[in-house]
Amino acid sequence: MKKLVLLITIVFVCKINCRAQGNIMYPIADHYVNVWDINNTNLNIKYPGNLYLGCSLGNLIGGGSFTVEGSSEVDIKAKAINLKNTHLGSTDPNFKVHANTKSMAVASNYVATASIPQVPIYEKIEYGIELPQEIQSKINLFLNSNTSAANPNHPGLNPYDPQDISVEATITGIINDVNMAPGVDLDFNTTVYGFYYQEAIPSADMMSWNVNNATPYPFRIRFAPPWLGEYTITFKITYWNNGGYQIINLSGVTMFPGSTGGTMGFLFNGVANNSGKSIAKGYLEVGQHKRHLRHSYDKTSFFPIGMNLPELPEAPSFTWTGPSPIHKYTPWGYETRRNNYFSTMASNHGNFVRVISFSDVNAIERTGGSYEYHIGPGAPSTPETGLNLGNYQINQKHMAETDKDITKMEDLGIFTNFCLLIHFPFEAMNDSWLNDDWEHNAYRLELNLTNVKDFFSDPSAQRYFKNKLRYAQARWGYSAAIGMWQLASEISQFGNIALVGVGPYFHDSPYYDQDHVEKLYLWQCTMTNYLKNIYPDHLTNTCYALNPFNNYNPNGNLAACWDQSFTCPNMDIISWNDYNFDGAQAKNRQRFEAVHEIIYNENNLNCSEDPVGYFIDQPLLFTEVGNNFGYPDANIDKCTDIDVHNQMWAGAMSGELGTPLEWHNNTDFDALSMYFSNYNALSSFFDDIDFEANKYRPSVNSKEKLIDKGGSIFVNENMKLEIYVMQNEIAGDKSDRGFGWVNHIQGNWASQTQGFINGICSGPSTSNDDTPDYIEERIYNYKLNGFKAGNYLIDVYDTRSGSLIYSSNNNNDVHASIANILTLSIPSVDLYKSNSSELLDYAFKFWHASVNGNDLRIPPPNESMLLNGNINNQSVVLPGNNSDLKKYFLVDYYPNPSVEYITVVASGELIKSISLLDLTGKEVHEMDDLNSTKIIFNLADVAIGLYHLRVTSNSGISKIFKLVKQ
Repeated sequence: MKKLVLLITIVFVCKINCRAQGNIMYPIADHYVNVWDINNTNLNIKYPGNLYLGCSLGNLIGGGSFTVEGSSEVDIKAKAINLKNTHLGSTDPNFKVHANTKSMAVASNYVATASIPQVPIYEKIEYGIELPQEIQSKINLFLNSNTSAANPNHPGLNPYDPQDISVEATITGIINDVNMAPGVDLDFNTTVYGFYYQEAIPSADMMSWNVNNATPYPFRIRFAPPWLGEYTITFKITYWNNGGYQIINLSGVTMFPGSTGGTMGFLFNGVANNSGKSIAKGYLEVGQHKRHLRHSYDKTSFFPIGMNLPELPEAPSFTWTGPSPIHKYTPWGYETRRNNYFSTMASNHGNFVRVISFSDVNAIERTGGSYEYHIGPGAPSTPETGLNLGNYQINQKHMAETDKDITKMEDLGIFTNFCLLIHFPFEAMNDSWLNDDWEHNAYRLELNLTNVKDFFSDPSAQRYFKNKLRYAQARWGYSAAIGMWQLASEISQFGNIALVGVGPYFHDSPYYDQDHVEKLYLWQCTMTNYLKNIYPDHLTNTCYALNPFNNYNPNGNLAACWDQSFTCPNMDIISWNDYNFDGAQAKNRQRFEAVHEIIYNENNLNCSEDPVGYFIDQPLLFTEVGNNFGYPDANIDKCTDIDVHNQMWAGAMSGELGTPLEWHNNTDFDALSMYFSNYNALSSFFDDIDFEANKYRPSVNSKEKLIDKGGSIFVNENMKLEIYVMQNEIAGDKSDRGFGWVNHIQGNWASQTQGFINGICSGPSTSNDDTPDYIEERIYNYKLNGFKAGNYLIDVYDTRSGSLIYSSNNNNDVHASIANILTLSIPSVDLYKSNSSELLDYAFKFWHASVNGNDLRIPPPNESMLLNGNINNQSVVLPGNNSDLKKYFLVDYYPNPSVEYITVVASGELIKSISLLDLTGKEVHEMDDLNSTKIIFNLADVAIGLYHLRVTSNSGISKIFKLVKQ
């Protein structure tokens, strides 16, 4: 047999720019096979573009030779085949040549040049496939038929049902990435599903969309390389045709320089991502200590700070019933949410948001009626129902907006908990204008389901919901900005009778149905398993209305034992929605106790003894918190962020994986801006707490102990303070560091609400219970067990500005713990004074003096004294009103990052000196004897890099900040 010789001049796809985003697709160019001799060899040649055999680029009339001899069987498939100087002949009767010239083309979002695409890891490369015309015609037949996808006799091919047509890509790679396996090349192999795509462009007035139902290359494949390496992608199309499946396998001979055989595919390289975007750190995953999150690529901690932003904003003229324009479900609404809500959140250092796929916002399937079609002028008198199940064509406009949402989140450094199903279509709502309920649910209507629990168990219902999961993962799963998929919001509400408020999940309801609960549990395990089998492996979670572990009664109807959804092997996060039905301050302590009991209580063993025994060390997040709308002080939320502020700090200090996600007036931009302002201090505080290096747990185990660890509850309540502390766990040793939050329970609340109740922010006056009390003038010692004996350092932070307001590093305010009990002394007098600038709450970090700094902290000059035991006090004293201890020095500086100079502003004391230190502690720039509250600090001659900025007051208090010089 003659040697196969492949000489190819080939045009590959490569990138336009480093982002490689957008809808523009660039066709992959023609291939030319110049010289190829084949003898006694069976061979498939399949190429989706135009194939020129015996030709070279620039010499289409011939010049090479494509020769087939002997008993070779050659199968040639391409969009078009041009034979030049080709010998196809043999006296052997077994010799055959097959030519299949179905029209098919492949394009990419990387423009065609002569080099291989260089795709930054975790950025998108997108391929588009144009199917043979006879297949596309069958797809168009279905889409134009207005026939239910659930009808097994529907005409044509449903492009949203893989049982009709499935587009898949196999991606293989040789990985050489030190983050994956230092110095070792590893094979990469995965399957990525394609999805049907129709371009949707907003109208000029941003009130509607123009959908191109003839979008070129309508089947798309999206992929983001997760590692540095060399990748190859090949395509396969399977479709139903005349009673059986046909396969177009776009593989065969390799069409790359220097190759002689193998698989025909397209090459791209995964290269370093130097964009600075957070997605370059990888997907979110559970950290090594099982309580917090980290990035998959660089294994750095990720602490979510954010809230729910599922709905679109309301225009000033918006009403639910017309006749004003329905701005809420338009491109204007999406664009406003992206540019105002998402951007403002990110500019305040928020990094996490929960969005929900409703019927008309971030929609995929339409399960029932919708606001869009049944409110406002011209709305039909009867709801649109049916003909929707498994057909996502009507929502291509919403999915195009979700494409933009995901890109915006990537650019802003926001990760999302994307909820795929809301409870409304599975409740009996009896709301004539909404029609988004079980009565109008497409699953019920088109599959003839009787009860909501049939949705969980019916094979056809499961198949269509899996199709939705596959579509969502195929379209957006490539993005690391998808922090986690949430199967359903408040799944315990499924089957509820809205006017009664209970349903089959709730033990104390006459509608309680154990079979419903068990089917719900099995469904969630099935669906999370399916999601995990679709690349990539995102985190999964679900959520409930109220704590599912409290859903039991003395008679043994323990729903949490029948519903073991959180024990599903692929359920990563525990979550539920926990609103304030009682007083807001008490609710924070109740949430603390729930978190502790579920994931930190080592005495929990099994469901028969305690329903939460399975969940030790599993991360927990409250995916909705806030004031219940019936709570008397709910209207205060529009006037002050105190409830939002307290819930985030209390939740973050209770051992949740991040801040609980608020749901407060999320269409009111003025209120949102107020809430977002809290993220700056939270981000600054948690930025250098490394949850991978240290495993933290709450220091106490009951809500009563949050108030004081000793004395009666009556005495504790009179104290009017609460303290949340997280301390680290060290195997076989005592804790040596921690962090926490001190809050004046009523002083904080009353200070923020008094004076806000007026004509603009109307609402009830604060009750007598909210009147602030003064703290008795004595030391309240808060004792914590399990700490290493010795001296400790402490920093205290303003929870509003994030500024370091007190530090023990340069003065004599360094104190000791004794007998493994750390004593924190709460301030000796009240924190609340209405006419002063006293702090009503503050956060703090403390650590043993033997610890070499607190992550990025520079060790204080007198640390050697501490290590030698020269200072021997008995308590870490937080700053109060004691003049010997209260040395407030508030410092702010801007901009950061900085190019030429920064402005440093202080209050409380004058600035004496400013120093810039490199990461080794070496001083590189200094200004001394300043005696001013505002200084311009010139950085023009300082090299680019990361530094520590040290600002010292006249009394010797130093504040240390991180500074980036660009």
